[in-house]
Amino acid sequence: MKLKTPYFEIEIENLFIIVSIILLLFSNFNSFFISFYTCYLFIIFHELAHIYIASIFGKDIEKLRFSLAGVCVYFSRKKYDICKKKVSKFDFIINILIYIAGPLSNFFLSIIFYNIKMIHEINLFLGLLNLIPIYPLDGYNILQNILFIIYFDNDICKKKINIINKIMIFIFVIFCILFSVTQKNISSIIFLLYIYILNKSKFNTTIPKYNV
Repeated sequence: MKLKTPYFEIEIENLFIIVSIILLLFSNFNSFFISFYTCYLFIIFHELAHIYIASIFGKDIEKLRFSLAGVCVYFSRKKYDICKKKVSKFDFIINILIYIAGPLSNFFLSIIFYNIKMIHEINLFLGLLNLIPIYPLDGYNILQNILFIIYFDNDICKKKINIINKIMIFIFVIFCILFSVTQKNISSIIFLLYIYILNKSKFNTTIPKYNV
């Protein structure tokens, strides 16, 4: 489902709507519904932090997408052609500020609600998770822009960030397997599959795209 606003398009995944209705209507899922959407609210707050900082630097929003996997903000695409010097290193510093705003917003909530265990732990987890340098998490995008500042070369940056991404995925796979076995919880495996699917899809590492 797509909604048009004067500022940007809002896209809501159909599966997200269906699952939300099911969780809301059946009392057996009420506790899960509350937990899931409490977490979802903090994900939205995370994305709003991206939007707020991006708006300060004049970034235009194309789309705000809601899905079971989370919330994703898409900004107007601006291809960085370093070879033709259409951008400066300052552009990448701005990108770092935008990407890091999301995790920092979760750390902020974690501190504010330190005495409320659930809120504290959820936001601490979201903040730390998003700093992992794996596509499409914020940590990947932050590191990518740091590499652009250091090398200022498309090919070198793509090569290095993709190598780091693969190494971190390998480490993350091991962690998820150990966590699932020891905690008897498959949530990490589900998230790992989501990350794997996204990494298998083609993406342009020089286009800003902000995810949870």
